Amino acid sequence: MEQARAALARGVDEQVARLRAEAEQICGRAEQRIAEAEAGLTRRDRRQELKLARQERDRRLAAAEHSLVEQSREMMARIERSGRDAEERVRAARAAAERRVLEFQPSLPR
Repeated sequence: MEQARAALARGVDEQVARLRAEAEQICGRAEQRIAEAEAGLTRRDRRQELKLARQERDRRLAAAEHSLVEQSREMMARIERSGRDAEERVRAARAAAERRVLEFQPSLPR
């Protein structure tokens, strides 16, 4: 009986050892799969972050371009107004100069 118990205990110990080894292998494979999944998730997350960063950069560039276009249009309008004002001043100065010339010009026989 004693021998049967000892044999049974050895069998149980061996089975426990096998089960522990198998459990360690399973845990090791599970940890490896988790690490791979996290690495994949991290790469995916990084790609997503890069995509979002590119979209934000593109949105900011488009807004800056729009702003530049608007500023350019405003500047062109100001330049055109300034040019028209300058032309008008030149015409007015020319007309004033002609009037003065005519006012001070002695009457010449025609």
